Amino acid sequence: MQRILALDLGQHKSAARLHVTDGRPDFTSTVPTTPQALHDLGVATDPDVVIIESSFLSYWVHDLFAAMGKQVIVTANNGPAWRWKNTRSKSDRGDAAKLIKMHLTGQLEPVHLPDHAGRQWRGLIQQRHALVGDRTRLRNRVTGQLRLQGLALATAKDAWNKAWRGQVVALARPLQGCPAEELWRGRLHQDLAMLAQVEELIGQAEEVLAGLSKGRAAVAFLQEEPGVGPRLAETLAAVIDDPLRFRSGKEVGCYAGLTPRHWESGETRRQGHISKQGSRLLRTLLVEVCWLGLRHNAWMRGVYEKVKRGVPGRAKIAIVAVARRLLIRLWARWRDWVRAGQPALAA
Repeated sequence: MQRILALDLGQHKSAARLHVTDGRPDFTSTVPTTPQALHDLGVATDPDVVIIESSFLSYWVHDLFAAMGKQVIVTANNGPAWRWKNTRSKSDRGDAAKLIKMHLTGQLEPVHLPDHAGRQWRGLIQQRHALVGDRTRLRNRVTGQLRLQGLALATAKDAWNKAWRGQVVALARPLQGCPAEELWRGRLHQDLAMLAQVEELIGQAEEVLAGLSKGRAAVAFLQEEPGVGPRLAETLAAVIDDPLRFRSGKEVGCYAGLTPRHWESGETRRQGHISKQGSRLLRTLLVEVCWLGLRHNAWMRGVYEKVKRGVPGRAKIAIVAVARRLLIRLWARWRDWVRAGQPALAA
């Protein structure tokens, strides 16, 4: 006999369904999505297995039930089995029932969750990337204001160096002291103040990330590959977490969303765009590194030209192929390194 508890998590309330394999009717209820309420539910139902969907809530819910000694399965909910197109009625309790049914029929797709420290590391990496995006937007706003005033702009090579930045700062004035015809100087002053703050936050995040990377030998090992810097190495290590959980390079490529969608029926076979599943940040960094690597890395250039076939319209297809090869290359080296007795992440 097995007791299976399925939870359809909501922001404020969650639907729970307990299934016991001895044939008794299922127990259903709705509880608040709070640690205390879910803990009390776990004590009252005493499940052997807890099933939850992957979401922003699944991390702490997983840790809660794992601390209670329960087997917790976090499952993806974006596969073909989750299509509700032909379903007449959809409800939270229905979702919980479907989780149990898919578990009993072996259709669940478990999601790997790193430990709490690994999730915090991932979060800081994402935070640093978001701050870099904010910096880019602020810089574009500053240059846009200069264009509106017809002021000469520096070339791409000289923009945002110390001398150019000093010229821009000299144009800015506090908003309260600007006359009505020169309010753009006040706006420029505010944008520069926000830019300085964002750059300081980026520096703080990178300082902490550098310290965390020193405690993870895999990050330094991945940087031994020509062209791979700290940002890609730490992102790859945080996203993959354990290279031994993948059986082949194809699985790694699929996990990162760098493989094409496949459709087959009878004699018809089609391949579409890449799936774009998994970490968007990892795909972005891989592609950026590959664009830069084409200048200096012979094997990247070889793969790129082979896939491109001299057709300009295939440039993006070719660079994605190079990114997938780079990912598999890094994963394979990391896997062999771990098999040789090295730790997956820790120093």
